[in-house]
Amino acid sequence: MRKTTGQDASLRESLTQAKEPEAFETCQQTLRHFARLTFLDAMEQEVNVICGTSPFSSVFILKQKTCSLFGSAHIKPIANKRLAMKYNHLLYTAALVVSCFSTNSLRADADFKAKTYQSPKGQSLNYRIHLPPKSNTIKKHPLVLLFHGAGERGNDNDKQLTHGAQDVLAYTKKNHSNAIIVAPQCPSGEKWVNTPWGADAHTMPKEPSAAMLLTLALLQDLQASHSIDTSRIYVTGLSMGGFGTWDIIQRMPDTFAAAMPVCGGGDTDMANAIKHVPIWAFHGGADKVVKVKRSQDMVAALLNVGGNIKYTEYKGVGHNSWGRTYADEKALKWLFAQKKNPSE
Repeated sequence: MRKTTGQDASLRESLTQAKEPEAFETCQQTLRHFARLTFLDAMEQEVNVICGTSPFSSVFILKQKTCSLFGSAHIKPIANKRLAMKYNHLLYTAALVVSCFSTNSLRADADFKAKTYQSPKGQSLNYRIHLPPKSNTIKKHPLVLLFHGAGERGNDNDKQLTHGAQDVLAYTKKNHSNAIIVAPQCPSGEKWVNTPWGADAHTMPKEPSAAMLLTLALLQDLQASHSIDTSRIYVTGLSMGGFGTWDIIQRMPDTFAAAMPVCGGGDTDMANAIKHVPIWAFHGGADKVVKVKRSQDMVAALLNVGGNIKYTEYKGVGHNSWGRTYADEKALKWLFAQKKNPSE
């Protein structure tokens, strides 16, 4: 068994005390060194994908992906003794990094209380909520509704925090925004919008999906039970959640002060109904999962009716356009700067 050295103890202490972006950089370096050492191109590609996401949302991904990468049966055996020793040290170091990230993840989870909404008909929807410190009924707070993607569906009431939530929280803390952040979790096998994600277009279903219907009820319940600034209710979501973002503003065009749909798609025939809503859409130009034309078509439809629309397309980026989006402080600053007029 490998003995713990003073250097190892120092590393553990520095990682535990480090801010998440600093620990993230350490984990990036470890993973990339490990990938190069094993001469495994596929693994290095996977590492680059992980390291391409933002620091705050990557805590969960790194913890999960590192373990799966190190457990890979495709890692080539190392004959060189010196390389083997270096390999073992890197493996140990990476495991140390992951364990520290696990601690950080638990700390991040603590910022979001696990709740379950129960409808009058007995239906339930898991969600996480972050409440500002010392929140009270006197001061009203902005609210951010965050729709996750298909990979975060389930009933663990945890995976929906994987992307975006930590970035939004970090921004609010840094800028003293004191926002309420709500992240509902879509059950396995369901969708925010009952439409194929790979289609060229879709018409908004007459009725919302079961998960969306519960989210609409949850939002109404939160407005009744918390001190929310109704002129500053925002919505954002990625992939399946990008569809959800378009869908909810189409169904409730007078509720939201702004929307940030990421790699999603909406109903172009609804452009006139949402033209007054400030929207900043994002998509990867090389997205093969949700066609980039879905965002392009919505932008064109909104421009055609004089809509309040901004659009960012990341050239050469595939489906993961959310990493860059939620790490962009300019985008989040824009979101929180939007405010509905009293007459709206």
